[in-house]
Amino acid sequence: MISLATGAEAQLRRWSNEVAAGSMSFAEYRERRAGLIRQVVGSEEVSADEALLSNTAERGEVPEEVGKGRVRESLLHGKVLFSLTLIAAVVGLLVLAYVLKW
Repeated sequence: MISLATGAEAQLRRWSNEVAAGSMSFAEYRERRAGLIRQVVGSEEVSADEALLSNTAERGEVPEEVGKGRVRESLLHGKVLFSLTLIAAVVGLLVLAYVLKW
């Protein structure tokens, strides 16, 4: 399996060089690459997410579906951090008021 994967990587590099040289179209490269991936993996199925990521990554785009989980996670962390900061500020003001009262 390792030698097959290494050979596949070498073949992909050769095809990539052919695309760069202009002797192969990018569409043909994508078709050949998909066939090679199926051959190496031993499956005719490539997940929809993987296909979406690979096709859009080649064009330098990021599909909307990919980052949504990270954005939600980031917003959640931001809300938690803001809440903790707000609580710390209120507690700090209460402590300050208590100390100044003495």
